[in-house]
Amino acid sequence: MINIFYHPDYIKKKRIFLTRQLKYSKFLSAAIYLSYKLHLPLPKNFIFSGPHQRMSHLTKMFPKKNYSINKLKYENSYIVQFDSWGESILRKILDKDENSKVIIGPLYNLEYSKKLNIITNKYSNVKKLVASRPAYESALNWPGEKVDTDTLVIWPSGIIKEKNLNVSKNIPKTPLTCLVYFKRREVFDLEALQDFLDFKRINFKVFTYGEYKNSDLDYFADKSDFGVIINGSESQGFAIQNLMSKDLPLLVWDKPTDNYGGVQFNGTSVPYWSDECGKRVLNFQELEINFDSFISNLENFSPSLFVRENLTYEMSRNNLLNLFKEI
Repeated sequence: MINIFYHPDYIKKKRIFLTRQLKYSKFLSAAIYLSYKLHLPLPKNFIFSGPHQRMSHLTKMFPKKNYSINKLKYENSYIVQFDSWGESILRKILDKDENSKVIIGPLYNLEYSKKLNIITNKYSNVKKLVASRPAYESALNWPGEKVDTDTLVIWPSGIIKEKNLNVSKNIPKTPLTCLVYFKRREVFDLEALQDFLDFKRINFKVFTYGEYKNSDLDYFADKSDFGVIINGSESQGFAIQNLMSKDLPLLVWDKPTDNYGGVQFNGTSVPYWSDECGKRVLNFQELEINFDSFISNLENFSPSLFVRENLTYEMSRNNLLNLFKEI
């Protein structure tokens, strides 16, 4: 059994009472704390950040009757975040038993990432968690830091129950309908794509990160024939994986590099990906060249099968249990 530790203050924003936008409202803060106290998932439309999405997935992945939530009961502990709160939890665990197995991450900033590296070098029973292989490579090669491979583990959060996957094949309609997902990229990239889709006479709707309801994204994904992703580098990419779970073929305009804390590193918009999910291109010219071929093969892509093999709650839960066995 595992102790799961997380706290919603990792993403803490100043909010007000009187506002039409829920994400800026103090009522959202109250809902977040209530879900945290009761160990309940947040409603989809109450989630506006990756960390809160991860915490919400945890409540679905680890039922209270089988796991301890924010209480130290078992030998193995998973701490989702390493901030001042996560550091205090780790101290309590090691003070009680210095040999307890602990996995921490992937939520931490540069300052606490360095602190965690020092700790994992000292304690072989404490591991730093990253969400994907690209994040693992970046952690190993971060300038000015010495990180050993045996201090790191890779574990993506599950995103859906296997029984809730959409594995039915939708027959593309005419005219085609496209969902465009846009996050942390230049506006002129989006404008170029919009002009191109207009030229191809394809209906489309743009979902810009931070400006849509998750329920609307789900609804349009179910109605769309394919999606186009224009996204920055991701450590996991929950929104994109949600689209994959709906069996929506994706044409990804990838971002193979990113910048964090003034450091440029290799990355990707889709750290979990295979050819069965769709097509990945590196620039607009490649998108134009590959577009017709991608469209003509929509029925041959099955991204939900990739999710079933890699990102279900059941698969993810078993993988975390196995990581503790290997420590």
